[in-house]
Amino acid sequence: MQPITSAAMNGIGTTPTGLVEGTWVFGFWRDGKNAQEPVIIGAVGGKMDKDHKKDPSTGFNDPNGIYPRDELIGEADTNRLARGIGALPVGEKNSENATSLKNKRAKRNRGDPDVKDSVTNTGIAKGRAGDMTGGDGKPGTIDNRTGDDAGHYKHEWWNEPNPRYGGTTESDTTYLTSVENLSQYPYCHVRMSESGHVEEWDDTETAERLHRYHKTGTFEEIQPDGSRVVKVVADDYEIVAKSKNVVISGVCNLTVKGDCRVLYMADLVQEVRGDYHLHVHKDMRTKIHGNEITEVITDRKTTVNKQDNLFVGENQTIPIGADKTIIVGGNQDETVKKNVKEIYGEGATPGDHTATCAGKYSYRSIDSMTLTA
Repeated sequence: MQPITSAAMNGIGTTPTGLVEGTWVFGFWRDGKNAQEPVIIGAVGGKMDKDHKKDPSTGFNDPNGIYPRDELIGEADTNRLARGIGALPVGEKNSENATSLKNKRAKRNRGDPDVKDSVTNTGIAKGRAGDMTGGDGKPGTIDNRTGDDAGHYKHEWWNEPNPRYGGTTESDTTYLTSVENLSQYPYCHVRMSESGHVEEWDDTETAERLHRYHKTGTFEEIQPDGSRVVKVVADDYEIVAKSKNVVISGVCNLTVKGDCRVLYMADLVQEVRGDYHLHVHKDMRTKIHGNEITEVITDRKTTVNKQDNLFVGENQTIPIGADKTIIVGGNQDETVKKNVKEIYGEGATPGDHTATCAGKYSYRSIDSMTLTA
């Protein structure tokens, strides 16, 4: 017999597969004394005596010898997650002893990932801007940003929130300040499958939660303050057949510990209303099949600590609206395979040309040379 919330027709509703071998049930025989057609109305829970010995060969026992599970003999049949650890705990073992919660606490990502003596050394690092003042061991010449942007250059990380009650410190017992009561019986409603999948609806005041857990450790939890934690212990796939819109009103941290490939089949538009920091620890390669157009409204400064090679396949034009200064610390060689034309001044406006040589000054012409003043 199924509740009226289940259609019990053509697979619609909840399947009547919750009972396991060894469950005590309540019902009647619809064929009377023949007792061949049982109708089960419900199941009866209880507490198995701690000295109980399983005997699959006798009645009122699981013929497969699985239930009750050995580690739960002597406990009430109420799920540990539902027993609570607040004012009214039920039984000696409670939700803190539940397998799903213990696994989540043990595998929580926390601690500085780059510091060996941190709590677990499995935290998640945040991206940081490149230090161009020489902080990477090279003679940088560009000042870092100050003020609110100074934090972009610091090494920082973030921790996975604590299960159930939130809190993102390294401590496993420092929860959200808004949580005044830990989970209490009978407000946490639990559904668990034989293999260990779990669903929770916790109505404990100030600790209200929704939780869905897979036996492998993948879970989704909406915590008391409305925060959502999703953790996938294997691969994650998301497919959107049409459009998708995302708005993040706060800060976004994205860390990819392996390779990342992004393919845009059409145009890409990026608008940055603040500063744009790009920090590449190794090589950076850019290939553009069409044109590249860059407009810098104010100043530009570029530092190349070693060699700089520029190849232009055709013409190059560099208009300079004011002065130009070139300082070469060593030698300068110029090779022009055809003509050179230099004009100093424009029209009637004279333009001076001054050359100063501290050593020898040589001019050599294979053909004729003309100087006109």
